[in-house]
Amino acid sequence: MSALRWPIRVAVLSLAVACQSVPLPPPGSDGYAAVDAATPPIDAAAARDQALQVSCGAGGASTFPEFDRACAAAQDCFIALHQINCCGSLAALGLSGKEKGRFEAAEKICEAQYPGCGCASQPTVADDGKSESQGHPIAVSCVAGKCRTSVAP
Repeated sequence: MSALRWPIRVAVLSLAVACQSVPLPPPGSDGYAAVDAATPPIDAAAARDQALQVSCGAGGASTFPEFDRACAAAQDCFIALHQINCCGSLAALGLSGKEKGRFEAAEKICEAQYPGCGCASQPTVADDGKSESQGHPIAVSCVAGKCRTSVAP
């Protein structure tokens, strides 16, 4: 019986030693240099991408993410074309340029979910609610710190 207890005591002692807390070197010392170099910074946009919820054309309520529209000038913005129905009609959204990749990923998912329904698409609608027409294209501008699209007069 005592022969059986000895290996158990060694295993328990080894486990207790392995679970002891070991003090870590202070941040910035050589002990963290390798960890800091190998750990990428946390990117808020990447974290949002992981939670990207897109549901388009699935017979009812659609879910499409919100995107940042913040800007200081029109150059900070881009026109994002978002499909809004199975006919292929589009909404032209004024979005912050830093959201371009995220928007394109969501839009690709959205477009793939719409079934082809054989109807004609309607003219593209801008943020101002107006539709583009020949000679009156959609433009993007920065209005009160937000990217917005509108139909040129």
